[in-house]
Amino acid sequence: MESVYSILVPTDFSGAADKALEAGINLARQSKASLDVLHVEDVPADWVSLVENSDRNLYLSINQRLDRIRDHLGERVQRVRDASVVVNEFLEFNKGYRAISGHAENRQNDLIVMGAHGIGGIQGLMIGSYTQKLIHSGKVPVLVVKKHDPPFWPRKIVFVSDFDEKHRERFLAVHDFAQKMGLEVHLLSVNTPSVFTSTGDMEERMAGYEALAAKGVITKSSIYNHIHFEDALREYCEKHEVDIVSMISYKKRHAWRVLGSTVQGVINHLNIPVLVIPEL
Repeated sequence: MESVYSILVPTDFSGAADKALEAGINLARQSKASLDVLHVEDVPADWVSLVENSDRNLYLSINQRLDRIRDHLGERVQRVRDASVVVNEFLEFNKGYRAISGHAENRQNDLIVMGAHGIGGIQGLMIGSYTQKLIHSGKVPVLVVKKHDPPFWPRKIVFVSDFDEKHRERFLAVHDFAQKMGLEVHLLSVNTPSVFTSTGDMEERMAGYEALAAKGVITKSSIYNHIHFEDALREYCEKHEVDIVSMISYKKRHAWRVLGSTVQGVINHLNIPVLVIPEL
């Protein structure tokens, strides 16, 4: 029996996290996936002993705080149930972003969906630094969405890369995601004055990736020439009505050399979700 696709949505109950939850619900409905909803709460490391050695007011305060957390988490879980999606609820304490990566590995989640604040950049705690750490050190693909994104029912995804043969295995993660969601895949190479590959060499590289894909999954392959990488990517997505950009999270020190941008640069400059595939 084929295993059920599993999506993890961490939440800090913010508007950005709720947008990620909305995207996660739609993707789960689109792929018949199950959804894990996880909240990570920072509490004092010795909060149990603090309560035991304190007056009743502190005990009541902490219990009220935990009750509010459970209520907020329960509200999000109910939204998923109301959408007729299978959902699992999780609450973790004092593990930071490692709670998310550890959960994804232990539960064998196929995808993590997280929120980012606005076009100006990633801000905040879980929705900021947690996201950045996950896309650079995690092992599971991360879909980063923004609070102002329109309703999310994707049809097309573009994979932008230098198409080096050593990353072909990571492309399969994009391919599998696209197949599960029923998406068309575009392949895109961007030439800039500082990062340039001849047309013949790039076409040969891209052909190696095309050979990995199931028939009909890849519907377009393009080489785009532009002064700026992010502007080229935005123009391509607008022209071809692309719903998701996908790229490998190259180690930061190499990202500009191989692509002309970084994952953070792409997230900051685009108004559509970005699927980040960790480099192994």
